[in-house]
Amino acid sequence: MNKTVVLGISGGIDSSVAAYLLKKAGYKVIGVFLQLGHPLPKHLPLVMEKLGIQWINVPLQIPFSTAVVEKTLQMYKDGYTPNPCTICNRDAKMKGLYGAMKTLGADFMATGHYSHVSHETPYGTHLLQKDFLNPKDQTYFLALIDRNIVRHLIFPLSGMKKEEIYALAEDIGILPLIGKKESQDICFSKKMSDFLKHHLGESHGEIILYPENIVIGHHRGAHLYTVGERLGAHPKTHERLYVIKKKDNTLYVAPKTYLLKTTVKLFDINMFVDSLPTEGLLLQTRYRGPLADIKYIDGNIVKLENGIQATPGQIGAVFDRKGYLLMGGIIEGGDNLEDI
Repeated sequence: MNKTVVLGISGGIDSSVAAYLLKKAGYKVIGVFLQLGHPLPKHLPLVMEKLGIQWINVPLQIPFSTAVVEKTLQMYKDGYTPNPCTICNRDAKMKGLYGAMKTLGADFMATGHYSHVSHETPYGTHLLQKDFLNPKDQTYFLALIDRNIVRHLIFPLSGMKKEEIYALAEDIGILPLIGKKESQDICFSKKMSDFLKHHLGESHGEIILYPENIVIGHHRGAHLYTVGERLGAHPKTHERLYVIKKKDNTLYVAPKTYLLKTTVKLFDINMFVDSLPTEGLLLQTRYRGPLADIKYIDGNIVKLENGIQATPGQIGAVFDRKGYLLMGGIIEGGDNLEDI
């Protein structure tokens, strides 16, 4: 084959097994450790040596703290609950790998994501495709990446289950070097609440029960809470309450039914196709969350057949029924709460 591929490596089991699979498929593999805000794992060079793969340490053109951390903090300040992994995929990881691919004259770029690229689609373009049967599928986290990168991407773990990854890592002798520890969701902080307290401090405010609009408690900063998070119980009915909106450092809580939205507004729209079909579309608003049938899309407004939880700052990803990722955006808000 003699094609060259740059592979994003972290020292984790997914990217390490991806490296093995690419080499086995006949590619010349160059591992690229991007400086994404965490130190180089001590075992990474040992794993690459075991696999017989050369690798390099590559700084980002825009520092990780600027590309991801500062944007994440700003979104929290603005009242959103952002998805740092998606911001990283768009503004750091994929851009860094694409730059390395061009600099090294490689043919492709690859990551250890659980996703798939389809090169022949009904839309006449290369598209990411979700595996509805794989609970580890990560296509949702790629909803904001540059569409022009997709045709260069390879996902060696496409169609594989986590158990298969562990079994293969053990067979090829790299599992003892890596271990079975799963990577944490937020690579730059072990606990997001502590990270936010450190950078944004605390700001006391009221907790208001909706729709009664009565104060039922106080909090230490709206940025420390997420829309959809459980927060106490109704003072009379004892029904569980959830954060349904954050506004001016005030938390509004209500029973779970108020979380469901039939209209979802997006911003930072990212199109993977020139035009969307008028039917057969689905919206995903949470990783591993359900997909809701879409009635229609009008610009940045998505109208749904039934309600779905939509947290401002999280990602809204639009798929068709075959799993093709057609559009992504960041959730700005939804219906039912305009009177707050």
